[in-house]
Amino acid sequence: SQSRYGGRLSFNGTNTYCTIPSSSNLLTFGTGAFSVSFWINLSVVTNQIILTSYNAYNSNYVSYFAIAYYAPSLGLGIFDSSGNIITGSTATTSTWLNYCFTKTGTTFITYKNGVQAHTGTSAANNFSGSGRTILIGGGLADYPYMNGQLANLQINNGIVLTADQVLQNFNAMRGRFGL
Repeated sequence: SQSRYGGRLSFNGTNTYCTIPSSSNLLTFGTGAFSVSFWINLSVVTNQIILTSYNAYNSNYVSYFAIAYYAPSLGLGIFDSSGNIITGSTATTSTWLNYCFTKTGTTFITYKNGVQAHTGTSAANNFSGSGRTILIGGGLADYPYMNGQLANLQINNGIVLTADQVLQNFNAMRGRFGL
């Protein structure tokens, strides 16, 4: 819906989500650098999918890249058999928050409201492959749907925003979100 936020997606936590076709290869980063940023306003702080890419494999869903809320931190994670979450930061309800996740090599950085909140490393850093469907707000069997609002989602393949750029972007938009 259109608003002072410049447009946003609203999710009810039950059955609403968006799909980007597998032909887009939007989240196919390989081992390269990337930045993903967005504004989020969660209605509840429970486990939920924000953004993921997956393949259907032998009737099972295999996720290759995900940003999800996993109590107690919003984290950028690779869903593998161990359920790895690499980096994240706490979230609250009923408040707009800005997150930016960056990856260079094996280093992952989380920024919250323009400030670095966490750094993590992982050797499992290959987000390659094609034919993966992208879901915004959930939609995978046995994975919780998002409950809240998402605005200004930006995915930058091959571009790592610097700390100064992240802060500049936050400051440029914060007034629209009441901060």
